Amino acid sequence: MTIQELIYNVRMEIKDFKSDDIKLSDRNIEFLINFLRAKLIRQDIQKNRSVSSSYEQSLGIVELESVDKSEDSNFPTGTTILRSVKELPTPIDVNGSMMITGVYGLDGGNRIDFKSEAQAIKNSWTKYASKRLVAYYSSNRLYIVNCFNELQYIKLDGVFENPRDVSGFKKKDGEPCYDPNTDRYPVPAHMVDMINSMIKRQELDLYFKLIEDKVNDGQNNA
Repeated sequence: MTIQELIYNVRMEIKDFKSDDIKLSDRNIEFLINFLRAKLIRQDIQKNRSVSSSYEQSLGIVELESVDKSEDSNFPTGTTILRSVKELPTPIDVNGSMMITGVYGLDGGNRIDFKSEAQAIKNSWTKYASKRLVAYYSSNRLYIVNCFNELQYIKLDGVFENPRDVSGFKKKDGEPCYDPNTDRYPVPAHMVDMINSMIKRQELDLYFKLIEDKVNDGQNNA
């Protein structure tokens, strides 16, 4: 199902049963769907289950650039590191681990290890491990250490908080990696009913309460 079909299903479930002054836009409903999807995925992975391919999205061809290792441009180190040119969509965080599920060379066979920033930096100091390419995520970018050859592009898969953000990345043929209007929303079928039920049962009530409080505050202050 596409995100628009999911939004329509949710709207049919709730039928905007509150006051005409308080309506849910498609953007509001999509935000709730994304929030609950992330919540359910975290719960699923925390139960020591493997990451389902139905959660994953590919960012296609990700361009890299060489930058100084220093975070402060006023104090360059003279040594460089590879970094994604574009900021990445925010991966879902599960117990402090960012859900980047695969980093590869363009041939698909050269897998690059993905670690936390601290582990990646420590790895670069290790005599033998330093020969392996290691990637880490920081400040919305992907960084690659131990790369002594020119590497301009990589392929990257992950589980992202807002699937729509992936539409800003392109495949090798130039087509968007995700088209919200036509592509399947990245969630397994069994979670669709769970999301609908959760929105109708609890999160929606809380959402309306917050909006009603704002409306009442505005009326009281008028």
